[in-house]
Amino acid sequence: MSGTPAVFLNASNALHGGLGLVRTGDIAIVVSNSGRTDETLQVAQQLNELDIPVIALTGDTQAPLAQPADVVLDASVTAEACPLEMAPTASAAVTLAMGDALAMSLAGRRGWSRGDLARVHPAGPLGARARGQ
Repeated sequence: MSGTPAVFLNASNALHGGLGLVRTGDIAIVVSNSGRTDETLQVAQQLNELDIPVIALTGDTQAPLAQPADVVLDASVTAEACPLEMAPTASAAVTLAMGDALAMSLAGRRGWSRGDLARVHPAGPLGARARGQ
C-alpha cells in the first residue's frame, strides 16, 4: 500500500531457497515475538551475510534476535488475550499495527499520493476514492 514492493517470506521457506528473492537494496523486517526461534535467528544471520539491513520486530528486545538486527522495535505486550496467555493474540495485533505504522511512514517519506494509490488500486471503492469519484 506504500508503493514499495514487498513479499512475505516465512523462515522455513527462506532457509530452503526463498532467500533468492532478496536483492541488494532490500530491507528485511524479521518478526518473532520471543526473538528466540532457531529458524528466525538463522534467517536474520543469513540476511546479515547478504548485507541486508534487518529490522527486528519482537516482544523481547533483549532476545538473541536483537544481536543481528540493525534496528530493534519493541512489540511487547503485558498479556495475551488467549485465556492460557500463550497464543499470540494481543502480540499479533501489535505486530500488525507496527507493520502498518512502518508502511505508512514509508509512504509519507516517499511522497505517496492519491494518484499513486489510484494507479495501483484501480478497482473497488478505495480506488474510486483515490480517483476522487
